[in-house]
Amino acid sequence: MNSEQRDSSFLAGGGEMGALMLAHDWKATPLGDPAGWPQSLRTAIRLMLNCGHPIYIFWGPDLLCFYNDAYRQSIGPERHPSSLGQPGRTVWEEIWPIIGPQIDQVMAGRGATWHENHLVPITRNGRREDVYWTYSYSPIDDADAPYGVGGVLVVCSETTQKVLNEQRLMREIERQRRMFQKAPGFIAVLTGPDHVYEYVNDAYLAIAGQRDFIGRSVREALPELEGQGFYELLDRVYSTGERYVAHAMKVRLATDASTRYIDFVYEPMRDEAGAVYGIFVSGHDITGRRIAELQSLLNEESLRLTTEAAEIGIWDVDFVTNTLTWSPRTKAMFGFSSDAVCTLDDFYAGLHPEDREATTRAFQAALDPAVRATYDVQYRTIGHDDGVVRWIAAKGKGLFDAAGNCYRAVGTAIDISAAKLADARHAFMLELSDALRGSDTHAALNEACALMGRFFGVSRVGYGHLDPVEDMFDYSECWTNGRAQPLLGRVPAHAFGVKIVNRLSAGETVVIADLLNDPLSDEEETRATARAVDTRAILVVPFLRAGRLRTIVYLNDRPIRHWRPDEVAFMEEVAERTRQVIERGEAEAALRALNATLEARVEARTAELRAAEEALRQSQKMEAIGQLTGGIAHDFNNLLQGITGSLDLVQRRVGQGRLGDLDRFISGAIASANRAAALTHRLLAFSRRQPLDPRPVQVNPLVGSMEELLRRTLGERVELTLALADGLWLTRCDANQLESAILNLAINARDAMPSGGRLVIGTQNRHTGAAEAAAHADRPAGDHVAISVTDTGTGMDAETIARAFEPFFTTKPMGQGTGLGLSMIYGFARQSGGYAWIDSALGRGTTVHLCLPRFEGEAGAEETESGTSEDATIETGETVLVVEDEPVVRNLVVEVLGDLGYRAIEAVDGPSGVEIVQSAQRIDLLITDVGLPGLNGRQVADAARALRPDLKVLFMTGYAENAALVFGALDTGMSVITKPFTMDALATRVREIIEA
Repeated sequence: MNSEQRDSSFLAGGGEMGALMLAHDWKATPLGDPAGWPQSLRTAIRLMLNCGHPIYIFWGPDLLCFYNDAYRQSIGPERHPSSLGQPGRTVWEEIWPIIGPQIDQVMAGRGATWHENHLVPITRNGRREDVYWTYSYSPIDDADAPYGVGGVLVVCSETTQKVLNEQRLMREIERQRRMFQKAPGFIAVLTGPDHVYEYVNDAYLAIAGQRDFIGRSVREALPELEGQGFYELLDRVYSTGERYVAHAMKVRLATDASTRYIDFVYEPMRDEAGAVYGIFVSGHDITGRRIAELQSLLNEESLRLTTEAAEIGIWDVDFVTNTLTWSPRTKAMFGFSSDAVCTLDDFYAGLHPEDREATTRAFQAALDPAVRATYDVQYRTIGHDDGVVRWIAAKGKGLFDAAGNCYRAVGTAIDISAAKLADARHAFMLELSDALRGSDTHAALNEACALMGRFFGVSRVGYGHLDPVEDMFDYSECWTNGRAQPLLGRVPAHAFGVKIVNRLSAGETVVIADLLNDPLSDEEETRATARAVDTRAILVVPFLRAGRLRTIVYLNDRPIRHWRPDEVAFMEEVAERTRQVIERGEAEAALRALNATLEARVEARTAELRAAEEALRQSQKMEAIGQLTGGIAHDFNNLLQGITGSLDLVQRRVGQGRLGDLDRFISGAIASANRAAALTHRLLAFSRRQPLDPRPVQVNPLVGSMEELLRRTLGERVELTLALADGLWLTRCDANQLESAILNLAINARDAMPSGGRLVIGTQNRHTGAAEAAAHADRPAGDHVAISVTDTGTGMDAETIARAFEPFFTTKPMGQGTGLGLSMIYGFARQSGGYAWIDSALGRGTTVHLCLPRFEGEAGAEETESGTSEDATIETGETVLVVEDEPVVRNLVVEVLGDLGYRAIEAVDGPSGVEIVQSAQRIDLLITDVGLPGLNGRQVADAARALRPDLKVLFMTGYAENAALVFGALDTGMSVITKPFTMDALATRVREIIEA
């Protein structure tokens, strides 16, 4: 082994780069033969070649380049291996403005440098790349070199992927923060065993008040919670790792003296090892709903008392579960006790045989989807327990689902026996008088029996003549209608015996139930007689004809023990009236007078019932309106008190020269104003008029970016699947609202699967045809992007589906849920030009479809490039026209424009604004309120752009009812900002528009 080989041994073992250095012609470079290299360079190269970490060396006045195998993987084919031994300024010319000063610092003996995640773009693999590095430049000593530094040792790591991942993570965190910030429910993130606030959203501040939360523990930030149990619950969740869900829990806060009710969840957050490191808090303020529920209980009790007082029965038939629900009043009409369990079979069995067919037919017509008639019938019932026949007036209707199936029938029932009794008395008395006045006694009695049968609600009435003198019935003469004998069975005529004669000899009118119980020697006759006495009622009417005492016997197939007292009394009255008619042949005038009185009483009673029903409906309507307006007024008065009170104190302190603590009162006024803004935003959402910021949206990436958030929200018991369709169209909507809608639906689905299950979020292109649009008034025809959220939970029945999108409607137990989520989602879909619908059934899970209109443009078609900074230069003379009828708002806007350096022109209404536009004055931007009286803001803008086509317009609105501002009808150069807005937000928006 020669000396040259020994002198080059420091290059051995260096992998590919060591081999390249050995083979390199160093004699042709300023360094010359490696045998003559300085020892410090030889040592540095030896260390570099045998190190697995990327290292680079610049050496000598020309900064010749050396690097190891680990480094060559980062520089690409453009510099490997050609850069070995070449001057650094030539190799790294494109980035020398960045690294050159750093190298010069080290070579000049001014110490090492350190750079972490520093952007140094380089060209590699044929393209320019943004590459991030963490690196240090350290001196390599050489006593013979200027400043004692022979070269620079570069120890580096490429951190591009790490930086990009962190940037993506930060963007995701920021996106989630924005989404959480505007979420309808309150959210907070607590970390550590002391529950230190890391994040709170606007809704949390709206409830707890503007305080310094971040970095403080719950006990420090909310000391008034002491003794209310919240601290202990947080400690338990953190120590056990078990989720806690609370419904309608009371809380008292220092910002509000009244008691609030909140639904909330304490969800433990775990690290990669599974240890709890914090708690995610989410929930809703349900004070208004809780009070409404308590009021609803009072209203329900009021309704029950009212219906009971009005003697109205309620009935409800659920065909899904095949159950019948009757109120106690309804049960009484069918002769059941209040605690009895009734079925549809009981209903049909309780109908009188003569009314059963007609009543069933009317009921079936109300349930038939092709007919859907109103169920409005009168029928007789035969009491189950008491056997009493009652006349019932029932009304109701069937409820149908989207498929046309009747799933429920509801209605009311009123006992109208009194009215029917009066009608029957009237008709019977008149017709009986006419009948008995004729000469054909048998025919007249036959007709009279039919009338009596209708009155008593029976189908079989028999009659006969009893001749007390002869002490017998003459079958050949007396049982002429053919019905009497079947009613009595085989009771012989002589069974009536002399007792009848004796009891009737004084001319009495009696109802007889015990005249057939004399024992007879014949066993068969005894049984027949007993049966007749037990099961039949007999009315005996005595009268004089041709000087002889005669008797008409009426036989009714209803047991006498089931007669009501009023029926018995009427029987006696009929007997007396019949006798008088037969004897005098005149009774019509007296009967009409009697029935006129009865009819007047029935009409008065009916009028009272109708008045009670109307009063009840009006009371419920006014109660609901009063509850809503009272709640809003209460909340706004509290907020206005915070604003006016704080400003009043600021004014006083300024007058007294006490300026030290003004910030506290100003912050209080701003906090109350922000809460008022949040309240109006919720009210607009409930009325489906919330302001939106519609832009082209690619739904698949948006849903995909939410996957991690959704998995954390759903928990381990719910399996999440994304079924995203290829080639999905663009839509145009407010992306933040869409994210909130999807998150809301996922949370609803999770709550519907308490034992876990599967959740599928899918997307697809959907065409809504003309036929479907015609069948569903809320579904516009055209192309839509459909987002579906499907769960395997408990599902909904048809009635719940029909009401699911109603504000404040919820199927959750009292105190759980606000009933606002689906209403806001439906409102968002409708405002965006789309629609929403639900497909569900009990036990089959639920799918909520959110369909948004297809957007035909490009994804970035509406993005404006502001590219401006806070200190952008403002062109001299730029002028803004402000059209606003509210003086305070107009003055604030003008003040902000002045601070920005713009010249502002004021107009108090639309016509004066148009006059200014028609003048020769320079106008670079028009700011106008949408809701101007007379000539509105959109009309002012259209008139202005007709004269100045390139004029930029910024609309201000506090009530987004104009479709032009929410459904995509804004022209190029037009923007909108919703009230209330901060002055900073207005300044930023004005700068972006003018300087774009």
